[in-house]
Amino acid sequence: MSQRYSKVIMTITAVMMLAAGILITFLSNEIVAYLNLAPNSFLLIQIIGALYFAFGMLNWFVKANLIGGIYGRPISVANFTHFSMVALSLFKSGFYENIMQITITTVYCILAFLFGYIFMTHPKVN
Repeated sequence: MSQRYSKVIMTITAVMMLAAGILITFLSNEIVAYLNLAPNSFLLIQIIGALYFAFGMLNWFVKANLIGGIYGRPISVANFTHFSMVALSLFKSGFYENIMQITITTVYCILAFLFGYIFMTHPKVN
């Protein structure tokens, strides 16, 4: 995969994770109410939002670097691990009952595949 494609993938995931992090952090009470969680769960939801935001920042700042093979290995491994584990968790939990859930699961599966490919192949410099 060329460096240009990995830059596009890193940019897309950075924006996606930054947006998710901001939304999850600032709408934690609403998320707790929507998911019928314990009322004091908002702190855990805010921590998850902070993790998404931090991961998004990481992807944003390394998007111009060479990612794949031995280059940027920690970044590609971290992204591959995140997207594949969340995709597997979504499948296991049956998170595909409506169109939004199917979309989220599909996006995570595609990104898990792409980061697995980036991780396992040597990048081509443009």
